[in-house]
Amino acid sequence: MKTKPRIKLFGKTFDRRWLWINLALLALLLRVVLAYFPQVCEDLYSRGLFLVIRFIIDSTLGLLPFATIYLLLIYLGYKVARAIGSYIKFFQLKWRKTTDLSVICFAIDQLFSLVAFLAMSIFLFFFMWAYNYQRLPLEQQLGLEIKTMTADDLALEAKWIMNKCTDLRAKISNSDTSALDEAFFPDNLEKSMRQLLVEELERYNYPTLGAVRGRSLYPKGILLGFQASGVYIPFTGEGHIDAGLHILQKPFTVAHELAHGYGFGDEAVCNFWAYITCIASDNPAIQYVGYLTYWRYVFSELGRINREQYLAIRATLPKNMDNDLQAVYQNNDQYPDFFNTAPLYATYLASQGVKEGIRSYNRMVLLIAEWRKHNQKQ
Repeated sequence: MKTKPRIKLFGKTFDRRWLWINLALLALLLRVVLAYFPQVCEDLYSRGLFLVIRFIIDSTLGLLPFATIYLLLIYLGYKVARAIGSYIKFFQLKWRKTTDLSVICFAIDQLFSLVAFLAMSIFLFFFMWAYNYQRLPLEQQLGLEIKTMTADDLALEAKWIMNKCTDLRAKISNSDTSALDEAFFPDNLEKSMRQLLVEELERYNYPTLGAVRGRSLYPKGILLGFQASGVYIPFTGEGHIDAGLHILQKPFTVAHELAHGYGFGDEAVCNFWAYITCIASDNPAIQYVGYLTYWRYVFSELGRINREQYLAIRATLPKNMDNDLQAVYQNNDQYPDFFNTAPLYATYLASQGVKEGIRSYNRMVLLIAEWRKHNQKQ
């Protein structure tokens, strides 16, 4: 059997698994404390330690020509194979001398190793990114007073967005009523969206040290199958979008995941940054994607509150805008769901203090609607 993992601290030798467990408990305790002191989290972590972590990641892993998540998956596969190998080795060597006590001791030791591995993951998760959930709320830093919206408010917002989409659609050269495709967008979308996002973050006095990566994840449909279009992995410090997404989803989704990388945990906040990043572009197709995605969120909220108004506005949707939406839906239908992550993700968001759960994504509507009142660039 393998020897127990050891580490030497303060002149004494310890089982290093206890170190990870203690660090995880400390990380969880600190998370609780920081929830009561968001200004401290903002100053010391989000605008302090996290920037150092950000710079180190982007100066090393970020330079690789492929998504680091593949290396992480290889590592996890190795850990699983090693654990299985330990079981096989134990029973091969001990099968004649195996007693109930030795099996119990072996099982407890393996369980302890698993707990230590999970503890290490928890510590790194918070240390490398997740304390950003406890930073000062965006609305407080931008001076926005979030108010609820009625069905009439949402209907007006939806109509306003439709007009913006119609105007922008007309400005896209060589386009007709057919759905937009890759030809209308820049080749290096990741670089373009990162540059735009950095400019917007700096406009509002947020630090932008490093160059967060927004990778395309293969095989196509791997995230869509989990009912997700993108994901940010704190352990690698990189954002990812599903390579199978329609081009009309990619600019917004890339910007959303990059916003996570620049230190924002809240999904509504990342949607907010994705929206203002898109509409800040000089490319009318990217601007259009920003408004079109915002329209989908507004329209979803309207349909939840007032079905009649929802259907009335839906009937007036311009042909080209409708074709764009249908192209997105048809593209995503190619990749069937194989796991419903919504309940798990809702639980995760709740554990991070996001009371709205999955619906926190839709809170972007309130943020953007209020932001528009204070900002001339709409």
